[in-house]
Parts: sequence; structure tokens; C-alpha cells
Amino acid sequence: MDIGTRLSQPLTNANTAQYKTEDQRYLVARAAESLIDTSYDWVAIAEAAREATRLRGLAAAEWPDNAVPGSVICSSLADWAYEKVGLDNPGGSKMTRFTTPGHWDAFMMRL
Repeated sequence: MDIGTRLSQPLTNANTAQYKTEDQRYLVARAAESLIDTSYDWVAIAEAAREATRLRGLAAAEWPDNAVPGSVICSSLADWAYEKVGLDNPGGSKMTRFTTPGHWDAFMMRL
């Protein structure tokens, strides 16, 4: 199947419309590469589950500013890399660790 057919489907969503320079694309890839072998962030997953089920309690902490994450999930890794190189991202500067695929979806729909 031609990729154009898949990309034209109504449920396909991507941020290809977001302007990025070649330097920014390179820096995003390098930022992501720097996190190879970083452990999976089960605390963020548990926090997302807690929030989704509306359970109340102590919330996990966001990463400190300018810190390199010690653990990530795919959505937070991408958010962190975009933030690091100055690109718009779904978490902005207030939420990075807890960025979910749903946040990326909503972000891309606004592009």
C-alpha cells in the first residue's frame, strides 16, 4: 500500500506539518539518542493510570528543569527532546515527564 493512502486516513495523525529546520531535526534525534539505555519510567505510567482512573493521592514529581531524565516513556522522551531544542511540544515547559500519546495526539491536531 502506498504510504500516502495510509497518511490520508482520518485516524492517522502526525506532526509533519510542524515546521522544523534540518538542524532541529538533527538535534531532536541526538537528544533522543542520548537517552538510549535509559530505563522505562514506570512511575509516570502509574501516574497516568492514577489520573485516568481519577484516584486521588500524592502525585509523582515532574523532572527538574534542565535535568536529563533518569527514566522515560516514548511520549515523554519525544517531549523532552523537542523542548530541549526549542520546538513546540505538547507538554510545554510545565509538563514533560507525564506527556502521554494522547497529549501528542491533541497537540498534532492543533497544528
